[in-house]
Amino acid sequence: MTIKTTGRKALNTTLLTLALAAPLSAMAEISTPQAPAERANDYPIALVHGFFGWGREEVFGWHHFGGFNDLQEILKSRGYHTVTPAVGPISSDWDRAAELYAQLVGGQVDYGAAHAREHQHARFGRTYAQPLIPGLGQTTDGKRQKVNLIAHSQGSPTVRVLIELLANGSGAEQAETAPQDLSPLFQGGNQWVHSVAAISGANDGSLLAHTIYHNISFENELLTGITKLVNVLGLDSVYDFKLDQFGLGPRQKGESFNAYMKRAMSVMLDKDNRDTAFYDLSADGAEAVNAFASAESDVYYFSWANETTTKGFLTGIHYPQLQTNILLSPFTLFMGAYNPKLAPGNVPISNEWRENDGITSTRSMSAPINGSTDLMVNYNAYQPVNPGVWNYMGKISGYDHWDMIGLLDANHSASKNIIPFYLNVAQFLASTPAEN
Repeated sequence: MTIKTTGRKALNTTLLTLALAAPLSAMAEISTPQAPAERANDYPIALVHGFFGWGREEVFGWHHFGGFNDLQEILKSRGYHTVTPAVGPISSDWDRAAELYAQLVGGQVDYGAAHAREHQHARFGRTYAQPLIPGLGQTTDGKRQKVNLIAHSQGSPTVRVLIELLANGSGAEQAETAPQDLSPLFQGGNQWVHSVAAISGANDGSLLAHTIYHNISFENELLTGITKLVNVLGLDSVYDFKLDQFGLGPRQKGESFNAYMKRAMSVMLDKDNRDTAFYDLSADGAEAVNAFASAESDVYYFSWANETTTKGFLTGIHYPQLQTNILLSPFTLFMGAYNPKLAPGNVPISNEWRENDGITSTRSMSAPINGSTDLMVNYNAYQPVNPGVWNYMGKISGYDHWDMIGLLDANHSASKNIIPFYLNVAQFLASTPAEN
């Protein structure tokens, strides 16, 4: 059985029909390895959001990480100095990495002359006068200031691109830019990320983005879903797509959110534009990112997967569990009953991709796979954690994409589950040895 994407009515009808056949599931608890108690480094933490995320100054203080619970301040209260950057919510991993770099160290965003020419947008973006982490990358008394990164969803490939550029630079940017004008981001030999925790990481992309990129008829379903989300969250007056590089300034006075969104999507859904989240989160785009951004030998990698589906015994379809957010349920079922013929692309899509959390296929979350040479091991508390290798921490069942950041969580207790979970993740990063 397949789901057609020719209209919201067809999708909703299919959802209601198939949901009746979905197996019931029990309420889920987070089960994950416990971090070592000893802190071996005191590097600050940066929370890096994913697709359609927002910053602390947006959405009337409703936090992308935590919702009504401010995970940044909770982590800080436990001794983990934490900051929360805000990068382009539908921008490419490269553009987001350039923005993340500028916010962490301070200064103007430099997307790179070669990159800007290739993708026909401005080379420079917004300026951040004050760095989120002063002294990042600098050495004082023989100790280098580094950072630990907690990345959700598209945040994972974003930080991997950042690490790749910091470590190895960009030959294309070096060839096109005079040394005195070249951003340190593209010079190489400047790697100051100590560790990464990828939560619900879209390392191999998302079937939603893959379908949108290859089958633009799904655009109407996407825009309908976004509009519903905006109405629920009250984002319409405060959301910023951060697409200045494409000449798409913030929402204008008197401009409706739908008009603003369509203005942004007219550029970002252009099939000739590959400098977007929709391409990078397609299976094809993710494969290219994975081939570019390999794990670095001086970085510790951890990954947590999750899912909110139950596989039908007779159908093979992955149905939304009862606690799945109602706004994500149509997308959960769409991916759970995915038909690869909707969007063939170049990367084969198998039924293995059907298990998902409403936004991302679970298979993407353990580590980069397609196009990647990265190694992954299952975490073992009795074995040392080595840098340069992905330590897979297991799969959290019954939690959708938003549950993993504490948003719109009516079925799970944030204080009981999500806050302790993030404290545990932070401690895993803090338990890795500091640079000598």
